[in-house]
Amino acid sequence: MGMLKKAIVVCNKNYRLSISLLTIFFATATTKTTAQCSTGCTYTVSSNNSTSYTLTSGQKLCITSSGTITGSITLAGGTLCNQGTFNPASFSSTSGTFDNYNTATVSSINLSGAVQLNNYSGATLTITSGYTSSAPAASFINNGTCTIAAGCAASAGILSNNGNLSIGTTLGVTGGTFSNNNLLDVSSTSTISGGSFTNSGTFTTHGISPSGGSFTNSGTITNTGDFANSGVSTSNTGTISNTGNFTNSAAFSNASGATVSCVNLSLNGGVLMLNGGKFTCTNFTNSGTINGPGLNTGCATISASTSTTNSGTINNYTDICDATPPAGTIKIDNNSGTVASTVTYCSCCLLNTPGISGTTTICNGSSATLSASSGTSYSWSNSASTQSITVNPTATTAYTVTITYANSCTRTVSQTITVNPQPTVNAGTNTNICTGSSATLGGSPTASGTSSPYTYSWLPATALSSTTIANPTASPTETIIYTVIVTDSKGCIATSSTMIEAISNPTVDAGYNFNICSGNSTIIGGNPTASNSSFPYVYSWSPAISLNSSTIANPTATPNISTAYTVYVTDNNGCTNTSSVTIAVNTPPTVTASASKDSICVGDNIILTGNGAQSYLWTNGAVDNLSITPEITTSYIVTGTDSHGCTSSSSITVIVNNLPTANTSVSPSVTISPGGKPNTIYHGRGAQSLTLAAIVDTNTQSYSWSPAKGLTCTECLITTASPTVTTTYTLTLTGTNGCTASQTITIYVIDINNLCSECHN
Repeated sequence: MGMLKKAIVVCNKNYRLSISLLTIFFATATTKTTAQCSTGCTYTVSSNNSTSYTLTSGQKLCITSSGTITGSITLAGGTLCNQGTFNPASFSSTSGTFDNYNTATVSSINLSGAVQLNNYSGATLTITSGYTSSAPAASFINNGTCTIAAGCAASAGILSNNGNLSIGTTLGVTGGTFSNNNLLDVSSTSTISGGSFTNSGTFTTHGISPSGGSFTNSGTITNTGDFANSGVSTSNTGTISNTGNFTNSAAFSNASGATVSCVNLSLNGGVLMLNGGKFTCTNFTNSGTINGPGLNTGCATISASTSTTNSGTINNYTDICDATPPAGTIKIDNNSGTVASTVTYCSCCLLNTPGISGTTTICNGSSATLSASSGTSYSWSNSASTQSITVNPTATTAYTVTITYANSCTRTVSQTITVNPQPTVNAGTNTNICTGSSATLGGSPTASGTSSPYTYSWLPATALSSTTIANPTASPTETIIYTVIVTDSKGCIATSSTMIEAISNPTVDAGYNFNICSGNSTIIGGNPTASNSSFPYVYSWSPAISLNSSTIANPTATPNISTAYTVYVTDNNGCTNTSSVTIAVNTPPTVTASASKDSICVGDNIILTGNGAQSYLWTNGAVDNLSITPEITTSYIVTGTDSHGCTSSSSITVIVNNLPTANTSVSPSVTISPGGKPNTIYHGRGAQSLTLAAIVDTNTQSYSWSPAKGLTCTECLITTASPTVTTTYTLTLTGTNGCTASQTITIYVIDINNLCSECHN
C-alpha cells in the first residue's frame, strides 16, 4: 500500500492515473502469507476429512495442502484457513474469517454478518449458486479466480475484485461498496441502484442500469447492451464501449481523455458534463443540458454520424480571447437547437487552452517541477519567467502563471502543490547484545505522524527475522548499524538508524577430562577458566556435589563416582558461556602379597610376588618376583599400581627360623708330632681311638654323625671314632623348626708304617 502512495506522489499527472494507481492499492491490500494456515490451529486437516465443524470465536480450522474437507462447515466466528481442497457438503457463515489459498467450492455464500472472505492470489473459489452480501461489516476481497454461477447481489458491505471475477447471471448493487480493479465479467445485466460502484479495471457486461448511489469508471467498460443512467451521479475518466443505447437522465461527467461509444445517445434530462471527453454515437438526441468544457479542460466532442436532434440547451463555457476566427469548444454534427455560443470545430480550442502540468503532490523536503502550456512568455507567482519552474514548498502552496500568446492574449492558471509531511521514524535505541542473543529493532511505534499504513525496509538484511515489518528481531554476530526506510500511505519516505553491538561471549574452559582414584581429589577449570571478555566473571559449577566451592574459577572436586561438571560463566556485560569436564573415578586395585614359602631357615632364599595390579613396589629391599635372603623374620609391604595410577597395598610376614647349634669336642685333644696336627691317632700301633662329644641346644630335635665308618654310634652325642685313615666327621643337627645345621671334626690318622715318609711331609 505504501508503494501505491509513493507512486501517486511522484507520478500523478492526471486524475485517471490516480485511479489506476489506486487499483494497485486495492490489488495489494489483502496480500497475506500462507504461514498463517499453520499457526494457532485449533483443528488441522491434512487428509480426506468428512467431519462437520462449527467454528466459534477464537477457533481456527487449518486445511493443509494435502487436506480435503467434505463435511458441513458453519463459520460462526474464528478463522477458516484453506491451503488444500475445500468442498463442504454445506457452508454457512454468520461471522469470522474465511481465507482461501487453494481450491474451494461452495453452493452459495450469504454474508449476513461480520464475515471476512478472502480469496488470495493463485486461489480458485467456485460458488455453484449465488452470492449475497447484506451486512455492513461483511467483506469479500478477491485476488484470485472466483466464479459465481448465479447472480451476485450486494446490498451492504464491501466487495473488492482484484483478480478474475465471473458472474453467471446478473449483478445487482443496491448498497455497500463494489469495486472492480482487474477483470469483471457479468453474463447478464448490471444494475446499480444504491451504494458505490467503482471500476478501474476491465468490466464486461450485457446492460448497465445505474439508478441510484454512485458510479465511477476509470478503466474499461465493454457493454453489449444499453447504458441507462436514470439516477446516478456518474464520473467517467476511462473508456465505456457501448454497443447498445446510452440514455442519461442524471448528472454524467465525461472527463478529458475519457470516451463513450454507443448506438443512440439520448439525454433525457439531467446534465452532461463535457469536461474534455468524447462521445461517439450513431445518433444524438438532447432534451437536457450539455455543459461544455471550462477553462483548461480541453476540447469536448459529441460526434453523431447519422442524426442529431437538440431540443435542450448546450452551454459552451470557454474563455477565448481570440476575436477572429470565432472559436468554440464543442463539436456537434447536424446540430439544431439552442446553443449558448458559437458551435464550431475545436481547432482553436486546444491552441488557446492554458494549463499547468507536473507533480501536484510531494513529500516535505522534495521538489516539484511545474510546466506551463506553450506561450511566448510566462509570469509566475514566485517571480520566475521560464516555462518550467522547480519549487521546494514546505507547506501546501498554490502557484499561478500568466501565459502570454503570440496574439498578445493572456491566460492565467493556477496549480496547487500539496505537501505531505514525512513520517516520524524511530529505529530504536542502540543496544548491546551477547553473541547468540537477539534484540528487537524499531521504536514503539517505529513510524508515526503521517498516514498509515506504513511499509518498512530494513538494511542490511543480515541476521534479521524480517526486513519488512516494524519491529524485526536482529541476531547479529558482529556489530551492525541497521537502517529502516519507512514509506507512508502517501509515498513519503523517512529513515532512521540504530546500532546493535554484538559483544563476544566469554571463552570458557572447564579443563581437561581427568581420571582420579576413588577418594582422591583434583582441581577442575582451565588456566584460566574464563577469558576474552569483560572482567569480573561470575562462576557457577553444576553439580555442586563433591566440590569445595561452586562459585570459584578452579574448585577442588572429590567425586565418589564419575561426574561431568559444567561451569556457567557470566561476564561483566551479562554475557554467558559454558564448558564441561568429566572426572572419571577409578576403583583402586585389590592387591595381595604372596611368598614362595610360608617360612624359611636362616640362609634360605624366598620369592615375593604381588597380585591384582600392573606394577609393584616392595619395602625392605624386596623386588617383585626376585629371590631374597632375609636374615630375620621380616614383614614386607607391597604397593600395587594399576593402569589408571590407582594404588593399593598388602603385606606379608616372612618367618626366618634359626638353625640349631652344637658345641663339639674331641678327647683327648692332643697334638702329636711329627705333623703337628691335633686330633691325631696312629694306625699300626694297635687300635687307637678318640672320643667325639657334642652339646646341642634345646631346639635340636635330632642329630647324627657321618660317615658311620669308624664310629661306634652315629646317633649319639658322644661316640668313639677309630678311623684307619684321616676322616672328617660331620654332625648334622635338625631343629624342632625343621632347620638343619652341621659341624665337622677331622681325625688325622698317621700310618706308622709310613712314618718316615710322613716325616718327610
